[in-house]
Amino acid sequence: MDQFNVQDLCYDNIKCHDWQCQKKHPRCFAGICIQGLNDDEECTNQNCQLFHVSTDTLFNEIQINGYYRYNMCKKKNCEINTCRYLHPTWIQDYCVDFFQSKCKQNCNNHLRWAQMKNQIYEKYNIQNLNPEVICKKDKCKCQNHLANIDDFCIDYFQGICPLIECSKKHVFWEELKSNRKLQFEEPKLKPCNKRNYRFQQETIENNSQIKVMIDEQELKRMHKALQQQNIIDIIFIMDCTKTMDRWIQQCHSQMANIIEKFQNQNNKYITRIGFVGYRDIVVKKKQSVIQFDRKSVISSEESDQVNQNDFEIVDKNHVVFHDLTDKIASIKEFIKQQKACGGGDEAEDVVAGIEKASQLNISKHQDTVLITFLFADSPCHGKQYHDIDDDDFMDKVPLGTLENVMRRYRKIKNNNFFFCSRISQKTDKMFSIMKSVFPEVSITDHITPEDFPNLISFSLQDSFSKISKSQILKPIEIKAQSIKSKYIEYDCKTTEDKKQFWGNFVQICQQQERINETIIKINQNPEKILENEDGVNSYIFKVFDVINNQNLVAKIPKKIVQEYQKKEQILKQNNSNERVQLSEELIQEAKKFAQSRFISQTIAKQLAKIYREKIQNLNGAPPIFYVSPMIYSLSSPFYGLDYIYAESYINLPNIQWKKYSNNLQYISPDHYYYSSFSHFTYEETGKQFLIADLQGKLNIFSDPSIQSLGNYNQNLNYDTTNLNQEGIANFFYNAHDKCSFICQELQLINTAAITQFDETKWEFNETQELSIICETCDEYQQIQLIDFFNNCHKKCQQCKELEQAIHEIQCCCCFENFKTPINQQLRIGTVLGKCESCKVSCRQQNLICFYCKMHCKLKVSSENIEGQQIQICKEGKKYLSSLKCRVCNSLYSFDRVLTDTYYEQGIYKCKKCS
Repeated sequence: MDQFNVQDLCYDNIKCHDWQCQKKHPRCFAGICIQGLNDDEECTNQNCQLFHVSTDTLFNEIQINGYYRYNMCKKKNCEINTCRYLHPTWIQDYCVDFFQSKCKQNCNNHLRWAQMKNQIYEKYNIQNLNPEVICKKDKCKCQNHLANIDDFCIDYFQGICPLIECSKKHVFWEELKSNRKLQFEEPKLKPCNKRNYRFQQETIENNSQIKVMIDEQELKRMHKALQQQNIIDIIFIMDCTKTMDRWIQQCHSQMANIIEKFQNQNNKYITRIGFVGYRDIVVKKKQSVIQFDRKSVISSEESDQVNQNDFEIVDKNHVVFHDLTDKIASIKEFIKQQKACGGGDEAEDVVAGIEKASQLNISKHQDTVLITFLFADSPCHGKQYHDIDDDDFMDKVPLGTLENVMRRYRKIKNNNFFFCSRISQKTDKMFSIMKSVFPEVSITDHITPEDFPNLISFSLQDSFSKISKSQILKPIEIKAQSIKSKYIEYDCKTTEDKKQFWGNFVQICQQQERINETIIKINQNPEKILENEDGVNSYIFKVFDVINNQNLVAKIPKKIVQEYQKKEQILKQNNSNERVQLSEELIQEAKKFAQSRFISQTIAKQLAKIYREKIQNLNGAPPIFYVSPMIYSLSSPFYGLDYIYAESYINLPNIQWKKYSNNLQYISPDHYYYSSFSHFTYEETGKQFLIADLQGKLNIFSDPSIQSLGNYNQNLNYDTTNLNQEGIANFFYNAHDKCSFICQELQLINTAAITQFDETKWEFNETQELSIICETCDEYQQIQLIDFFNNCHKKCQQCKELEQAIHEIQCCCCFENFKTPINQQLRIGTVLGKCESCKVSCRQQNLICFYCKMHCKLKVSSENIEGQQIQICKEGKKYLSSLKCRVCNSLYSFDRVLTDTYYEQGIYKCKKCS
């Protein structure tokens, strides 16, 4: 102990978690109050549980296998993670109280510390040696050397290694004696370029074990496979009550073989499997337990005989599911875990199973295939769906419940096949009603569990044979990087706060963009656009984003497309196989167009969110949503461009596109209330810009024209529809000649000093469905107005369910474990495998480790070495701190920059010895 200065010791000793701590941490000081050892100060912790002894006392202590008596924990089988004492296995045979101070019990194992020494040495000696006598000198010929322990830290055996981790293995002497496998273990500290590579591999392996739809490793495989393949989604919906036990076992044991055979026969397609299991909700009423589904719960509110408040839901997880994945082993394991149990009355919650299946991450691409199998031996609740007597809620299910669910399910895809397995005659009436609204439903003959393999194999091939080749169209597939904006937290109260926020808004968005690797399928021919629809200056191309599972439309200026087609025609006439090359000027023009559109749409989307929150409870004020913008950086050019703009597709085919205002002096009189949004944007941004040219379908808008002050943003100035100050003046003095009642309610400043207010109100029937875009996943939805007031537009039902499934994974950047809802991350297209801190802090790569090139801001810091700032990661610093000078044996003191070769080999000479 006498080789250490008290001032150099870390107070936390072996429990120090500060990776940048430069103090020493020898375990021989475990259990001893370091602060109390310091002659210049006393321990200030009145509840300190550590030993308070003088340095003179410590220096005269006897050491046994690298331990001192003050290091020992008094508690038998101590499991306290924060315990500052040591716990060797042999200490259980002795009374710690006795050899440390006094024992007040009549123990049979009273020995003084000096008396224990011979017993422990005899039990744990190796070749008649113990840690205290092992020689550490190189090329020494004395007898106190052990063979094959060069990889082990002898200082740690002796309790005097100053590092918590070093470049050699840290094990206790007793472990070396009892476990020879330790000789084959790797030391904890390795060069960071090797250590971090191993972490990256472990991260991928660990994440691939998580039972979710797609993990990071699977995404990489999908990126490669989906270049040439389409998707077939197969969903099994199964009753998981007691009577279906044999069917569940068959599904588990036979599924892999069936799907593998099907894949081999149709190897141009990716096959994904999903599973939904359902039972009845278990509901407790007073002292009895009954079963019924959530439809019955809802309808019971209308019944005079059943009071909802009398019930307590016992099992809320009566529907279980595994989202679609191409990992069959994952599905098999999930099905294996399902136990056939429950039942109650004869009827089951079939409707809940079908509803859940419709909410899985089914491919949205129009040419993919959906095949669904329903295995049910009992009908759903409701007397209209069966002829049985055993249904606790015979009269409680509203008419059309099952029919409406099946209609919605049918609309999911064009290539949609649904098979009902006729296990019992009791389901005949239910199946017949399902087929009446979904004519493509196929009902099998009476079958048994042993028929499962043949039924599935035949049904899959039968479905596949019905898909005509004309349906399997193949657009151009391009690897791409998607760049997506996100909502920024907003809490501005004063005009100055607003000016500052919107002045920095574009820069903030760029720092928090979601960037993903993906594959897009894009139609080669532009869509036909009606005269009054958007597309006057742009051609529109339908896009499907495979990884983000999203339908979009790409917009490219007509001038660019026409120039490309013109050049392409000339090359064809000359029988040339050359690729069309656009001029650099046109390419840059297209890039500026994409950036301008992206920024305008992002600003409008954020302002629309703020506006909705202001008018949410205001009668006659419509909620406005802007579609989500996306930038794609393409690996191969499309129409001569490798950088294009796209936005989410407004899926309202029967709704006409309308222009509610322009950037001059027009506002639709019938929709005058929308002009309040333009007025609001001017005031909310501190009068820096105004959004004009309101257009879209219903209340879902696109293509805003931002009228900004000339110095606001260079990209917005590129937009030819931005008339700057003139555009703002046009709005207030020509178009918006009087404020809407909404302007009055929001107390917006009337810059034109007009006293009249337009009372035109948005008329909406509460029975209608309201078009919204979920603020979490950016998916188009239709909800009831009451649901909007309950904030369902902020997080749709599916997002709420997905965020409940939390998984713990290792961050691929900082290698720390974190919890995350991976299914939801996949849905919203965020960065997978990174914790939230690294997503924001580490994407700029402004700190890069000198040795391993890690750029995690949380793990990389600078050191001044030889007059220059060298950035080194946490693992690199730990490894360097463990190196010793080959001449004088002093620890590395950040006085030399090691070359890559010397770093990897651990070769260091201090400045004095060089």
